[in-house]
Amino acid sequence: MKKTFFAVLTGLSASAACAGGLDFSLPHTLPFRVRVAVSTSLAPEYVRTLTSEAPRIGGEVILRGLPVPEDFEQRAHFAAPEAERRKNRRHVNQALMNIGAFVGEGGQLLISPDPFEAYGVEGVPVFVIEGRGTDKAQGPVYIVRGQVTLRRALRHVLERRGDENRDLSAFLTEALGRLPTGAAP
Repeated sequence: MKKTFFAVLTGLSASAACAGGLDFSLPHTLPFRVRVAVSTSLAPEYVRTLTSEAPRIGGEVILRGLPVPEDFEQRAHFAAPEAERRKNRRHVNQALMNIGAFVGEGGQLLISPDPFEAYGVEGVPVFVIEGRGTDKAQGPVYIVRGQVTLRRALRHVLERRGDENRDLSAFLTEALGRLPTGAAP
């Protein structure tokens, strides 16, 4: 049931995403993609910026799950009395409404525990640059931890790993060209 719940929420978040009629994404034939793991404990303005910028490079910003009460996943929803089911629905509705504060213009925020589990993400934010169409065991995977801009995370990987892989270097260079420039690092 937990996987189904997350699949439904992922579908809702994808269908609710607004791209403003512009396609900023890089072609899916590129060998890499960027995924940013975040949580609602981060400043909403910071997450809004990430959700606005990530689509420009074909990236994804992902929450592990909804911010619901601690014991929420242990509740037996469908077997519960109607009053308890209404209470559960109110928690989910409130969590979904709260997430709206974290989505920037033209951005989207996906909900899935899978990337967090796949890369052992415990603290956020974490920027993961992974080979498209590969799993963790097949790599290559580059991870940047810490509250930096998307531009800074990509530049960090380019400076430290760009010489090792021509495709990675080309991807990062094009991605950096699609991100807004600013005074932030």
